Amino acid sequence: TAYASTYGNIDRVGDIVVAIVDNEFTLKYLAQDKRGVYLKAGNPAYAPIRPQGRLEIFGLVTGSFRKYA
Repeated sequence: TAYASTYGNIDRVGDIVVAIVDNEFTLKYLAQDKRGVYLKAGNPAYAPIRPQGRLEIFGLVTGSFRKYA
């Protein structure tokens, strides 16, 4: 699995990132273990994403807005 970052070294384990995994975009926590870098969902009901090919960090989430009706 290849890992590339558009932002250099500012993405750290625990950051919420906009990632391209196997040519699909997703928002997940960046995580790492003995097997390497992977993406972890905020909801524990979802399995971690371990890319089969390329993992690219496209952006870093710095904030979010919610609107309640």
